Amino acid sequence: MAGSLREKSFGELWRSSPLFRSLREPALEGRCGECEYKELCGGCRARAFALNSDVLAEDPWCTYVPASDMAPRASEELPLSFEKAAEERLDSVPFFVRRVVRSAVEAFARKRHVGQITVDLMDEVGSNMGARMRGVGRPGFSLGKAAGGRQQSPSR
Repeated sequence: MAGSLREKSFGELWRSSPLFRSLREPALEGRCGECEYKELCGGCRARAFALNSDVLAEDPWCTYVPASDMAPRASEELPLSFEKAAEERLDSVPFFVRRVVRSAVEAFARKRHVGQITVDLMDEVGSNMGARMRGVGRPGFSLGKAAGGRQQSPSR
């Protein structure tokens, strides 16, 4: 708990609360702590807390493996190519997570020994992610179906 607004001002709580201090200068744990994108991304602290009761734990929904796009491994020797439509879909993903999404899609393709990444394969990756998310009460997720990757629900 960060404190009570009945006892202190928000500014006081923001500056003095150990929780808020730890969020401003996080010592992230697990994969998030090892990730080369932790300064840019940092994972979702709310999910970490909700699922692990620890605000600094790794983001349990992140599929990225730290340093997986830095140096090729023996299992990554399979050359991959993106079909034009799949590359366009990837380009619609926000720039700040595009490399993470690319790594997840490529890892998925390599695991299945698929050499060409198609829109259908990207849909499969998205539906696999969505199945895990729905298991903890989140709506479905699809890579690139709408700007930012989330499926848009129809307006009422």
